[in-house]
Amino acid sequence: MSLTLDRFGFPHLRLKSGGAVGLFPLLKVQFEWLHGRVGGPELFDYGTCLALNPRGSWRGTAKLANLDPLVLTGLLPEEAATIAAALGDRRLPSPSEWREADAALDVPCSREACDKVLKLPTLHPAAASILQRPQAKRWRDFGAGYLEWVQSTDGFGLYGDPRPDFQLNWLSNRKQPSPMVPRNIERHRGHTVRLFWNAAAEGRPR
Repeated sequence: MSLTLDRFGFPHLRLKSGGAVGLFPLLKVQFEWLHGRVGGPELFDYGTCLALNPRGSWRGTAKLANLDPLVLTGLLPEEAATIAAALGDRRLPSPSEWREADAALDVPCSREACDKVLKLPTLHPAAASILQRPQAKRWRDFGAGYLEWVQSTDGFGLYGDPRPDFQLNWLSNRKQPSPMVPRNIERHRGHTVRLFWNAAAEGRPR
């Protein structure tokens, strides 16, 4: 497994098929770099997402029961695609890219491996705070429990195994070749995205 940091200091998993996918679902602090900068785009009504899932500080990550206060959930797929386009080198992953990343992250995670990432000098402190949480058993545990948007030639779909408290009539489809396509695309506090990053021109394996 090869991790690399983007220009913001967030870790991504390099795919054998090319490019990279975020180690974590999209964090609010990542989006706010776009949303809050002077002259930055007003991508969508951020307040509607915060009403579903209030914001929390990454400085208190160790005390959080889960990562919801840090993760940008409640996203519609078009909103996720708009955020990716605004970053300039991102997009929604394809179904095969999402499954490749999920399979690669479904391996044991040791404290020593986390400590190695924590020593990277450009690691964003929000990412460091997540990696310092009580030990995850597998790398995918850092972002498990949500439904994540992907995009294929047929449109948008969802992959994941949402937590029971999201109250969705859903069976995990992590290993299925096709994502679930909602009959009606609606905003839900369990919906997020792991953006695909074209990492060829930036970053080095770690």
